[in-house]
Amino acid sequence: ADSRATINLWPQIGPQGQQGGPFLRTPTAATLPTATVGEAHESEVYAIVVHGGRLASAGGDKCIRLWDATSLSSDGALAAGVHAASIFALALVPPSGASAAAEGGDGDGAASRGWLLASADARCEVVLWDWQSRAIARRLLGAAGSICALLAYGSGGGTLHAAGSRGELFLWTNLGAD
Repeated sequence: ADSRATINLWPQIGPQGQQGGPFLRTPTAATLPTATVGEAHESEVYAIVVHGGRLASAGGDKCIRLWDATSLSSDGALAAGVHAASIFALALVPPSGASAAAEGGDGDGAASRGWLLASADARCEVVLWDWQSRAIARRLLGAAGSICALLAYGSGGGTLHAAGSRGELFLWTNLGAD
């Protein structure tokens, strides 16, 4: 995503430019399919994640929008007004026993059961959303400042790391536990 709220879909490009192989060269602007999501977001898009055929985007308008990952057609939004500041980071927290690279399904099916979407904002709040139902699962609070980056993995029932704008590092564990 860029500052004009354009999301670029970059195919994997292999040797001699054929698609599908390891990424060996940067695609040119003329060869990239793009979709502008600026009409849905009212400001810059700062973060995106994709899983199970669904893409989530978030940014300065404090909203999380959902898209079909292939066509970039709108798939709705998560509850508005939850974040009080710009959303700078998104991450997917896999359920216990799953790897962060696990993919599959349509974003609403069994392959997405137990996955959490973490969204972090400029007021150091992290909200966990159930990826399947789109409902808030839990809220996590950091310290003062912004959360600029998130990293998640499934070890131990879901672990989330966050980097703060003031040099802080945060760790939450057992996120998938009831």
